[in-house]
Amino acid sequence: MQPSIDSPRVVVFFVLMDNAVTKHSVSTEHTAGNQRGSRGTAARATGDSSGIDESTELICRICFGFTETKGNELIAPCMCKGTQKWVHVSCLQSWQRAMQIIGGDIASEKATTCNVCQGKLALAPPERPYLDRLWMPLKGILFTWLAAISAVVLHLSLIVLVFACSCWLIGPSRV
Repeated sequence: MQPSIDSPRVVVFFVLMDNAVTKHSVSTEHTAGNQRGSRGTAARATGDSSGIDESTELICRICFGFTETKGNELIAPCMCKGTQKWVHVSCLQSWQRAMQIIGGDIASEKATTCNVCQGKLALAPPERPYLDRLWMPLKGILFTWLAAISAVVLHLSLIVLVFACSCWLIGPSRV
């Protein structure tokens, strides 16, 4: 049975993210029992005070850190629940940068989708103009070398094939 928003057992968290307020609900038993070891704070909107103090403990699922600084808050960018829900903004952006490199595209699907719940991330991937400036010349050089190596391999294989055919046609007695 899901607790309703009007229930006194529900704690509502407001997380500031990109100048928008996202509302997250967690039952008090789940919050008190499963989220430990951190110092992240959340604003309490409703609920009774038994079993939960004013600062609910939150942990980043990427770095396992619990400290929050201005500009590096713990946010819930996707539909994950429980201990997998919270992540630092900087940790998420670092993960998204890594997924952009693996995916090979700025708007890579890997960088915009949560790898746990497969939901769409609310935080857009960071732009990477430096990597793009670095990759474009390298891509041209890489493809040029790849084309050159392919041409050499093709020509060598044709030479070997012609030699083998001529040896077969001439016969073993004349070679």
